[in-house]
Amino acid sequence: MTELGDHCSDREQNAERAERELKKLKLLNYLDARKGEEMVVLVTGVEKFGLFVQGVQVPASGLIHVATLRDDHYSLEQGTHVLVGFRSGNSFRLGDTLSIRIGHIDHEKREANFIFLKKIASADGNDDSKPIRPSRTAKSQGKGKSGKRKGSIRRGGKKRGSPRGKRRR
Repeated sequence: MTELGDHCSDREQNAERAERELKKLKLLNYLDARKGEEMVVLVTGVEKFGLFVQGVQVPASGLIHVATLRDDHYSLEQGTHVLVGFRSGNSFRLGDTLSIRIGHIDHEKREANFIFLKKIASADGNDDSKPIRPSRTAKSQGKGKSGKRKGSIRRGGKKRGSPRGKRRR
């Protein structure tokens, strides 16, 4: 009798695994057909190499690799499981709501990779939804940290607008 119970239990576990695998394949096909579209996701895991996220409307999960977060260099704070940017101070933690673009779908590895667009809401209640630049080649215009326009560094010489008086000889 116990052998029959073990056999039934094994078969049930195999059936559940097969069902989960089928759902995952169907979700990957769904995402592949919508490559490039935007989605809203929740952060479900934070690692030094990226963020694991799951869709809000669609229960598909995937990875936002840290290399695609191009506005800063991010590191993981071990105790709090927060990914923090060195220069910007931007942070990502469990429960954050993000906007992503569906990226590469790998059917063989059964993985979905997403591209971060912006933070919609933070899990800690602070709304620091600042979009990240889409690429490193994008140049910013305007003033730098010093308040002067970029490229306007002066090196010695006469100051502009100084009165013209008698020259010394």
